[in-house]
Amino acid sequence: MSEDVPAYGLDAARPEIYARFDAGWSPPVPVEIRAELQKAHLTAKAAAALIGVPDLASYLNGDRQLSYSAWRLLCLYSGSVEGVG
Repeated sequence: MSEDVPAYGLDAARPEIYARFDAGWSPPVPVEIRAELQKAHLTAKAAAALIGVPDLASYLNGDRQLSYSAWRLLCLYSGSVEGVG
């Protein structure tokens, strides 16, 4: 694995992608989105339908940043974060 590819999951090299919005959240980069899709066992098309975006292509190629709410939903589906209880 090259140095420019971060680790993923709860011990991620960039834990701020799993932070709450008001606690220093940082938007995920395309490689982090792909990793989360893999962890959730979802295709891009299935994930887009679940998180409420038309498709993920522009996010996966880096043209757009995924919103906090869409990212958080994806992380809930993958199990990377827990819901507020």
